[in-house]
Amino acid sequence: DFLQQALEKDPQYALAWAKLARAYVWQGNIGDLASDEAIIKGQDAAERALAIDPDCAEAYYARANMFRLLSGNWTAALSDYERASALDPHGRVGFDARNGALWIETPASGQVGDLINLLRFDLERNPLDTNVLIDLGYSYQLAGQLEESAAAYRKLLELNPVYSTAWSGLGLTLLLMGDKMEALTIAEKEPDEASRLAVLVK
Repeated sequence: DFLQQALEKDPQYALAWAKLARAYVWQGNIGDLASDEAIIKGQDAAERALAIDPDCAEAYYARANMFRLLSGNWTAALSDYERASALDPHGRVGFDARNGALWIETPASGQVGDLINLLRFDLERNPLDTNVLIDLGYSYQLAGQLEESAAAYRKLLELNPVYSTAWSGLGLTLLLMGDKMEALTIAEKEPDEASRLAVLVK
């Protein structure tokens, strides 16, 4: 709503269009918008940003997330992540773009350690970043480092007890550790229904 208000005041505000694209993609990713609608809205907002500012790193990052999370076009996602990283090599968007690229490359290479190292480095810079903690919890889970995964999820939940997918992530880690009863108790606290059910059916 705030981004749309900003754009009503200044339709040529490229960064607001780019951030609006990110918001639509996130809504599609968590189920607040249907994927098809999120793709249409996200693509439109990102393209508007790039029409105004062809070097808007945030717009390339938003569009890359749309390709990776919603449409499954990983080739296009990698291209946009690389462009965002090149445009903002030392900033937050550039870091997040490199992180996004690793999420694509890791399953093919099996090098989860590279992703974990990047996330741990970012967490050292900002220990309160819950977005890094959620990724770190999942990355440790992928690597089979379950104690570390549980610790990352628990730290996140101390900081934000209503973070979507955190309770389910912890529940799945506990399930993998063999603690079924606690896993079920934890998963029941998940506010996102789809994520909660995904753990409960396991």
